[in-house]
Order: sequence, then structure tokens, then C-alpha cells
Amino acid sequence: MSTSQTCTRRAGRTIAHYAFLAGSDDTPTAITDLVADIGHYCVENDLAYLYLLSRGISHWRLEMTDPESIAQMPEVTIHINESN
Repeated sequence: MSTSQTCTRRAGRTIAHYAFLAGSDDTPTAITDLVADIGHYCVENDLAYLYLLSRGISHWRLEMTDPESIAQMPEVTIHINESN
């Protein structure tokens, strides 16, 4: 099994378990809620959520564009524009 398939299966099991815990049967909602809850967890545990999120996105993008991971890690910037 490829690394991508392994990641996909692991993520699928995680999302399904989280959806069960959250009482959701909608995968996009479960993913959104999980990402938000991880943010709350990071705040409570003094972890740099936006840094970790951008790092995870960077790793994902590199794996999608260069499965051998020999390219330079892409830079990811997260900007939050607060609405007035």
C-alpha cells in the first residue's frame, strides 16, 4: 500500500471516529468541526495552532506535488481577516 493510501485510510478512520464522537453523519461538517476543535485544544495546551496547521498544509502540498519529497517544502501563509 502506498504512503498516500496509508494516510488516506488513517485519516478516514480518524474522521469517522470523530464524527461518531461528535454525533455527526456529515463528513465535511465533521472535518470542519475537527479542525476547529484542534484549534481549541492547541489554545488550551499552549500549542501554536496556526503554525502547526500551516506546517501540516505544507507537508500535504509537498506530498501531493512531489511524492518522493525531494522538492523544497512549500511556504504556507494563513491570514485571518476579521470581519467588522
